[in-house]
Amino acid sequence: MYAIVDIETTGGYAQGHRITEIAIAIYDGEQMVDWFESFVNPETKIPLHITALTGITNDMVDDAPTFEAIAPQIFKLLQPCVFVAHNVNFDYSFVRHQLAEAGIEWNAKKLCTVRLSRKIFPNFPSYSLSSLCKELNIEQTIKHRAGADTLATVEVFKLLLQNDKDGVIQKSLKGNAGEFRLPAHLNRDEFEVLPDTTGVYYFLNSKNEIIYVGKANNIKKRVGQHFSGKITQETRQGFLREIAHISHEECGNELVALLLEEQEIKKHWPKYNRAQKKVKFAWGLFEYTDRKGHIRLGIDYIRRGAQPLMRFGTLAEARHFLLTKTDEFKLCPKLCAIDTSESESCNPVITKHCVGNCRNDVGEYNQRVQQFIDNLAEHKPTYALLGKGRKPTEQTVVYVSEGTLKGYGFIEKTQSWSNRNELENYIKPCKPTIDSELIVSAYLRRNPFTKMVLFN
Repeated sequence: MYAIVDIETTGGYAQGHRITEIAIAIYDGEQMVDWFESFVNPETKIPLHITALTGITNDMVDDAPTFEAIAPQIFKLLQPCVFVAHNVNFDYSFVRHQLAEAGIEWNAKKLCTVRLSRKIFPNFPSYSLSSLCKELNIEQTIKHRAGADTLATVEVFKLLLQNDKDGVIQKSLKGNAGEFRLPAHLNRDEFEVLPDTTGVYYFLNSKNEIIYVGKANNIKKRVGQHFSGKITQETRQGFLREIAHISHEECGNELVALLLEEQEIKKHWPKYNRAQKKVKFAWGLFEYTDRKGHIRLGIDYIRRGAQPLMRFGTLAEARHFLLTKTDEFKLCPKLCAIDTSESESCNPVITKHCVGNCRNDVGEYNQRVQQFIDNLAEHKPTYALLGKGRKPTEQTVVYVSEGTLKGYGFIEKTQSWSNRNELENYIKPCKPTIDSELIVSAYLRRNPFTKMVLFN
C-alpha cells in the first residue's frame, strides 16, 4: 500500500514552520482506496508571500483543526504504507516532525516521484509536478494546493508503476531499507527514536563511556551518515566496533547546539573527537610597557593563561580593528606594531593623524592609549540572543556578559523577564572558553539579524 501525500506549509523547513493543509491518498497499486484532506490550523500567522503562492489565508485556517487534533487519524492512514510524495523529503520531514510533537513516533519507507521520474522518464526538460503533468498529459486543476497536487501525484505514480520496466521502484524501496548499516552492538530502537531536530548526539561504548560528541541540524540524519560509508574507513571501523548506545539532547537552534557540543567535548574529551580536541588558537590584542615607558599595543596568538584586551577569530580581523583605532585615537602605528618598517618615523600612509607620538611626551601619549583601552569596554557588551526553542512555545536564550559567555537556557514564551537578574534565573552556566566566545561571534557574523536584547 502507498500513502501519496502533499502538504502546504507556512515556510520551507519543518523545525521552524507548520503545515496549513494536507491531503493523503491511499493507493493499492491499481486504484485509490481511501482519501483524507483537511486544512490545518498552524497556530501561527501565514506569511503574505505564502498566501500569494498557495492562496491559503489566515481566515481559511482559523477554524480548522490543529495538527495534533488530527494526528491519530493521519498516523492510522500512514502507518502501514510506503510514503510517496513529490520531493518526498520535504513532505516527510514536516509530517514526521509534527507527529512527533503530537507524541507519535513514526517512520516509513519513502518514494520520491521526482527521483523516480528522472529514471523512468529520462530526458524530460523539467521534473516539477506541473511539468510532469504536461509531459504525461495529466490534468492538473490547480497548483500549490494539497488536494489537487495529491491527485496529480497519484496519476504520476500510476504511470511510474506502469512504465517501470527495470524495477526502479523496488530498487528504491530496497535502498530505503539499506541506506546504512548500524553497528553490530547498537540496538536499532535507539536509532529509530532519534529526532530530526537540531541538537547534540552522543556515541557511547558498552561501558556507557562517551566516545564521540557531535552537533547536528537534523540529529537522526546526521547519525545515519556516520554509518553510510561517507567517512574515513578507520573512523568507521572504530565506530562499528565500539558504539553500543546513542543518546541525544535537543537544543532548539544551531547556536545552542554548537555551544553544548564544545562544552561537552571539553568536559569528556571523547576518543573519536580528534579534530575538536585540538587547541584552537585565537588572536588577541595585548598591551605592555617598553623601556622608555610607552604603553605599546600588539597582536599575537592567545596562549594558555594569557589575558588579552580583546579576542579575534583571525589575524586580519585583529589588524583591521587595531588600524582603525590607531587612526581614531591618534596612536603611534610604530608603538602599535602597525608600522614595522626600520624607519624611526611613522609612515604617514598608514595613519592619517600621526602627531609624532614617537617623539612627544610619554605621559600625554599614554593617556591616549589608556583612553583607547577604556573604550574597549564598549566592544564587550552584555546581551541576550533569542532563538527558536525545542518546541513552538519555547525560545532559547544565550547570555553574554561583558563579552564573556555566561550560559544559555530555555524559556517559555509566556514567561516574562525584564532585566539581567531575572534572566539569570533561567540560564544554565557555561564554562567560558576562547572557542565558545569565537562560536558566538562567528554565529553573529553569519546571522546578523539574530534577535538581541542589549543590557548596556
